[in-house]
Amino acid sequence: MKIISLLSSRKFLPLFIVQFLGAFNDNVFRFALLTLITYKLASEFAVQASVLNIVAAGIFILPFFLFSGTGGLLADKFQKHRLIRYIKLFEIMIMLFAALAFVTSKLWLLLLCLGLTGLQSALFGPVKYGILPSLLKDNELLAGNALFEAGTFLSILLGTIVGGLLILGDFGEWQVSAVLIVCASIGWVASLLVPKIASSAPDIQPSINIIKDSLKVFQIGTKHPDIKRIILGISWFWFLGYVIHSQLTPLTAEVLNADEQVAVVLLVMFTIGIGVGSLLCSRIMHNEVSARYVPFAALLMSLFTVDLYFATNAMLGQQSEQAFKNIEAFLQVGISWRILADMFLLSVAAGFYIVPL
Repeated sequence: MKIISLLSSRKFLPLFIVQFLGAFNDNVFRFALLTLITYKLASEFAVQASVLNIVAAGIFILPFFLFSGTGGLLADKFQKHRLIRYIKLFEIMIMLFAALAFVTSKLWLLLLCLGLTGLQSALFGPVKYGILPSLLKDNELLAGNALFEAGTFLSILLGTIVGGLLILGDFGEWQVSAVLIVCASIGWVASLLVPKIASSAPDIQPSINIIKDSLKVFQIGTKHPDIKRIILGISWFWFLGYVIHSQLTPLTAEVLNADEQVAVVLLVMFTIGIGVGSLLCSRIMHNEVSARYVPFAALLMSLFTVDLYFATNAMLGQQSEQAFKNIEAFLQVGISWRILADMFLLSVAAGFYIVPL
């Protein structure tokens, strides 16, 4: 099976480990921060948790808007395997500052580190996807993308569970900090094993004006109708994903009146569904790169998102004043299973949607 052979290959496995641990670390940090905001910091600063979480999500996403174009130009100009190593070193530095922020409870420093993780991800994204066509054969690309997406969302799942459950426990800040530093260090070691790849466009001259670089890359993309549609499609996917991810904890705490266990379970359903949809896409399409199922998958994503809205409203109408103290209490309400099913099926459709794009 092509997926198994890729995972065991020297050309793909180190990059997969780098990507997996990077996404895991991002989400340990982000979900630990979101959980801390929802259940502790929001009350200390007299701000609604949902508002503060939206601000945090914006801080994380802003570097993607500002630096993705520059990241793409750098990925073309320099040897991608070297660039990956430098980016992973940058991640270690960020996680050291994040550890300091957690143990000192400095919200401003936590938000600064969140922005820096967004910057690191914005620079790493073009490199990791740009290097795949150089490492893999054409008939391996869909399987490689499917593994990347499944692995990414599995790491999101594990990262959110670890971050969400550790941060509120005894010595939670210290435990989360240790996880962040260790995983960043292991990711850097794995980056040293990524095969060497020659620079694809060494004559490119990135500008210090990041807006100019972003506009330049955007203009190149919009000149080609197919690329323009893909850019819009991928952007819509990540927009929806970040909205859901950033609002799951406030939804659980403020709307469903449940604890962090329920938030983790909802995220588990969402993440497992992405992985299932990604691998299912590779299997059904037999490694053919085609977007013919993308519109249907987008329609299903929209329908299940709308039903999730009605299901949560129905839950509001059924629940009592008593909070759901654990997942067992939550599952005793019949409508909870509809909410879980919506999360799972929405994400299966999302996995099928994003892999071909």
